[in-house]
Amino acid sequence: MQSLNETQSQKLDLILKAFNDQEYLDSDEVLLIEPSERKANALINVLKERGFIIRMGDTEENLLPMSILLESSAELFLENGGFEGELKRANRHQGGIGTQINIHSTGHSNVINTGDNNQFTIHNNFERNLDALKESLLVNKVTNEDIEEISTIIVNEEPVNQGFGPKVKGWLTTMVNKSIEGTWEIGLATAGGVLTEILNKYYGL
Repeated sequence: MQSLNETQSQKLDLILKAFNDQEYLDSDEVLLIEPSERKANALINVLKERGFIIRMGDTEENLLPMSILLESSAELFLENGGFEGELKRANRHQGGIGTQINIHSTGHSNVINTGDNNQFTIHNNFERNLDALKESLLVNKVTNEDIEEISTIIVNEEPVNQGFGPKVKGWLTTMVNKSIEGTWEIGLATAGGVLTEILNKYYGL
């Protein structure tokens, strides 16, 4: 089995979670999690070798496949903590200490309860409610500057083919990078999922 560090484990879990209830994932969604196409391709290959996904639509021009099919075994793996859980168990076995992310917040449309499996819940549907979206981002420690930026974007950009437009995707990539760099307090394993779910609720996707 390949040796993975914490950041790589987090990104692998994020890719699996990006499927949500869908069987397929396109390469653009993977690049939101890992902007480097070379590194993203390496992560996908790890998932393929573990039997969690099937690459589909590979071409000679692109490193990444056109789409990815999720295997049912991946869902069970995530329920048991995913790659982060696997890494923590290995660390405990070797005498190391794993990390756990917990966010507890209250109020309208807040994101709450993240832990070992990095699961979260957003209460109340706030479709096209800009104030509720801003509040939900604020309680998840997104800065006012970043909130105003995405607020301006979503008012002027509609989803494309049931997915986010290019400006929203660009903002998501920036936020994930801030999480990696430590300039946004939310952990990487939670960041992409929280923001995606909030924006999905706003757009009604």
